[in-house]
Amino acid sequence: SESFAPKGKRAELYLWSGDTSPFEAAVRATRAAGVRNLNGGDSRFDADHPSVAYVPPIGKPVGTERQIYAANSNENTYTNEWTGPFDGFSRLAETVARTEHPRRLKPFNVYYHMFSGSRPESLEAVRKPLAEAEGSLGQFDVITMWHVFEHLDNPVAVLRQLATHLTKDGAFVISVPNERSWQRRAFRRSWFHLDPPRHLIHFDQTTLASVLQSAGLSIVASHPFLPEYGTSGWVQSVLNRVLPHRNFLYEVVKDRGALSKMPRLTYVAHIAASLALGSPLFMLALPVEWLASRSNAAAALTVTAKPI
Repeated sequence: SESFAPKGKRAELYLWSGDTSPFEAAVRATRAAGVRNLNGGDSRFDADHPSVAYVPPIGKPVGTERQIYAANSNENTYTNEWTGPFDGFSRLAETVARTEHPRRLKPFNVYYHMFSGSRPESLEAVRKPLAEAEGSLGQFDVITMWHVFEHLDNPVAVLRQLATHLTKDGAFVISVPNERSWQRRAFRRSWFHLDPPRHLIHFDQTTLASVLQSAGLSIVASHPFLPEYGTSGWVQSVLNRVLPHRNFLYEVVKDRGALSKMPRLTYVAHIAASLALGSPLFMLALPVEWLASRSNAAAALTVTAKPI
């Protein structure tokens, strides 16, 4: 949202999600909005993909429009859709080297998801190329930490390090689950956003402000109502209360392989229950989450913070 950016700075890029295969009208809509589009391609050039034929072009035609690909693949292809090996992303170095010499075919790109921080081996696989790239990161107007804090054991140290890459009037946009939300109070251990062991720390307004202050930052704006985040939390938390498998609907959407060993009959029963309950729960969740946001009890705390 442009409301998170510094005044006068507009969104300039739309990143395709899901299977990253947009249809023509979707690509056309980005062009009509005056923003660039990016993602897809899954570029690999390593021992398992030993040919330049695995390196896609800059983009591809989508009808009369054009989709632009990301520079390199993310950890999903290296970890077989998060089923292992979980250190697979360490092989990104092979693709980077082979697409740099003897002639450059692709830019340097470290494309990963926050769940890579949930296992030591996958976290180390991400850290190594980031450390190599840090010296040439440059300065940014906005650094977004969207549901990152709860995965960190030392968020203050990370903030201090990242703050050195902010421009003079730059800002952080930070969002975390709200420990004092209505959802947390209602569902307790069934709360969708509790998510142990991936979530190491949870915050309320006071503790989040304290962490930011310790890192030399102050909150300049709050954004309490996130309908997509809030409603998904209500829906999945209710389903967690009535279904044996925790966060089932979320895992279906993410398709990370977590449900691959579930018996087929159990899977079908969970799908049927999720479909039957999902729509009415969503319709109820939207106004409830709006009311929660007006009572400082929304599912998430989202703030813009700047150096003091």
